[in-house]
Amino acid sequence: MTVSFQPPRSTPDIIFVDVDFKGVSPHDNDVVVIFVEMMGFNIQHILVDQDSSANVMYWDAFIGLKVPKDLLSLYLGALVRFVMEEIEVQGYAGLEITFGNEGVKTLTIQYLIVNESPSYNVFLGRPLLNKLEAIVRRRI
Repeated sequence: MTVSFQPPRSTPDIIFVDVDFKGVSPHDNDVVVIFVEMMGFNIQHILVDQDSSANVMYWDAFIGLKVPKDLLSLYLGALVRFVMEEIEVQGYAGLEITFGNEGVKTLTIQYLIVNESPSYNVFLGRPLLNKLEAIVRRRI
């Protein structure tokens, strides 16, 4: 039997520093809204929702990113809101997303594309948090 040792992967930390809180009054129950780079564009109004089982992008954002429509794949499932209302899914697409000012981490993420009135451009849920190996800490 041969056993090989692989050193732990080194991934950069994504942290918030004091300057990130300038002009902000953080509350324990506030949502986390970030901005990232996608398809060469800086995207704002992205909600990180650890309770969401999917990464969701709204149609307006998908079109605004000038994503070739041939990257949109057929999706036969349904997306259900927390009020048990179904949302029609236009399809899904795998797109790169970059975190950090200097390209700290770039991943390809699968997004369900929906044609709804957006409150955010993108919802990032547990699939992304798992891929980032993120640990969500809540105060007790």
